[in-house]
Amino acid sequence: MFCCNMMDQNVYFADSPEKKRVFYIRRFDEYMLPCADGSGILISHCPWCGKKLPESKRMRWFDELDALGIEFSLFDTEQVPPQYLSDAWWNE
Repeated sequence: MFCCNMMDQNVYFADSPEKKRVFYIRRFDEYMLPCADGSGILISHCPWCGKKLPESKRMRWFDELDALGIEFSLFDTEQVPPQYLSDAWWNE
């Protein structure tokens, strides 16, 4: 699924009970190195094989919701269409 076996073995998702080395945010197609304070550092290349990772779609996500006239915050997503809460909006 990912660029190499090491990335496959070390990626975790928001809904994953097991914490690993690289956090993947499906909604934005982003890879982050988790920090102790709960934040993360966005990475652009695989730490193991060096392959370039996809560009973050975070700004596109905000632009598309703005174009739909949806006002929201990342913590109050009640007005966000369901496909925008996963990778469905960009992975179709």
